[in-house]
Amino acid sequence: MIRSLHFARSCYLHLAGKVGVALCRRLIELRWVTQGVDGNARLTEEGKKGLSTMGIDIEHLGKGKKPLLRFCLDGSEKKPHLAGKIGDRLLECFLEEGWFKREGSSRKLILTKVGEEKLRGMGVQIM
Repeated sequence: MIRSLHFARSCYLHLAGKVGVALCRRLIELRWVTQGVDGNARLTEEGKKGLSTMGIDIEHLGKGKKPLLRFCLDGSEKKPHLAGKIGDRLLECFLEEGWFKREGSSRKLILTKVGEEKLRGMGVQIM
């Protein structure tokens, strides 16, 4: 298990740190996420299909003021990670499935062996 605030932490309700940035980069490589001309994150059709295989139903994330997807500049990595309803739901799924565990009431997240294997299986380069 890896334990470091810079490695993995929550940023509000989404995944941040080295792992969050690596996941964002990988989803861009997979063309699940693109950057629009306005600089905002956009979910592609491939992304909708890919997220549905992870149990994330985009249609049921609900309405509201919070954007579906956006980039959030990571404070420690100085590169973007994913935020918005999708970023929140990803972290929620990762916690539910045991990829990460919270360390007490802090923002620090602990990457478990299961999570390490799953992220590697997705092609996320975190080491």
